[in-house]
Amino acid sequence: MRQLHRRCFAAFQKDCRIRYEDVNRAVQLICQAHRVAVYGFGNSATVCHDIETRFLRFGIPVQAYSDSHQQITSAALLTEYDVVIAVSHTGTTAELLQCVDVAKTSGARIIGITSYVHSALAKRADITLHGMGREIRYQSESVASRLIHMAIVDLLYMGVAMANPAVYRENIRKMRKVIAEKRI
Repeated sequence: MRQLHRRCFAAFQKDCRIRYEDVNRAVQLICQAHRVAVYGFGNSATVCHDIETRFLRFGIPVQAYSDSHQQITSAALLTEYDVVIAVSHTGTTAELLQCVDVAKTSGARIIGITSYVHSALAKRADITLHGMGREIRYQSESVASRLIHMAIVDLLYMGVAMANPAVYRENIRKMRKVIAEKRI
């Protein structure tokens, strides 16, 4: 993503320690994917739902799963042409890790979004996008991590949009047209 400017990451990197190269690699994987499966539980599931809603606009088959049985079924049916985005604050949820392992066995590439760079999820992921809020020592840690994880999703979303600007603009045009028809 040559168009993405490093300066956009400066303030974000301070807390997140996210690497420009990792974002670019993740964007490339998403752009090349035949389908994207998104896994997460609890507060992470809200991030997953946002990924599903936003990435649908690119015309890439994308589905978010917050049920462990659906996740494991999805993981077993993936191929080497598919990508999993696994979201977990701690990166240690056993059911999520099991699904990631099955997806890897199926040949899928794994993008992990987590707050802990040395977590089990980070170790299993092909690409780890790590972000943690400063107020992690307080009770609001799940709020801070969710917001930072949503910001990471925004980086991925804009990266994919910038990689395919004509497709993105046309899809947005189509989407707005059909949604406008739903209004009275």
